[in-house]
Amino acid sequence: INTSTRPFPGPAHAIFARLNADGSLDMTFGSGGTTLVDFGGGLESAAVSLAPQEDGKLVAVGLVQQDADSVANMALMRLTADGILDLLFDGDGMVVVDFDGSTAVANAVAIQPDGAIVAAGSSYSTASGFLDATLVRVNADGSLDSTFGDGGRSVINLGSASVLNSIVVRADNSLAATGYRGNSE
Repeated sequence: INTSTRPFPGPAHAIFARLNADGSLDMTFGSGGTTLVDFGGGLESAAVSLAPQEDGKLVAVGLVQQDADSVANMALMRLTADGILDLLFDGDGMVVVDFDGSTAVANAVAIQPDGAIVAAGSSYSTASGFLDATLVRVNADGSLDSTFGDGGRSVINLGSASVLNSIVVRADNSLAATGYRGNSE
């Protein structure tokens, strides 16, 4: 979160808004049409991508960090259809996925038929100095899916600096993702 260019003081927080067909806020959603997601402890957060579940719940992914100069972690948030943080999702509606001191950001989200949530993005290791394509999968309850990658996290070295910006679930339940990779020359 780049605090130097924003036009307001204080910490930034992820926000959900639901709009009517005419573009006005749906006042029946959250609090006056919006829901602010505060991870607490002075943490700043941003939601980058959103996906609806079949039951009307909304899942967003992005990042959470202490300030613009600190390590960012992947963040997942889920709201009920009414715009309230879903307490069935990790107990508070919010999940933070740490990559052992590496900065990690989620750019896209997909919901699998079994309710598992997959976030795609990137992680940057200060130890290796390399940016890798990264996936996270959590179960419907918000717990990391231990059957996916390394304890729910999958860091993919594509040969050069890589970022995933989009992800979809295919008919056979496999995943397809797109993004970009730097030139390895």
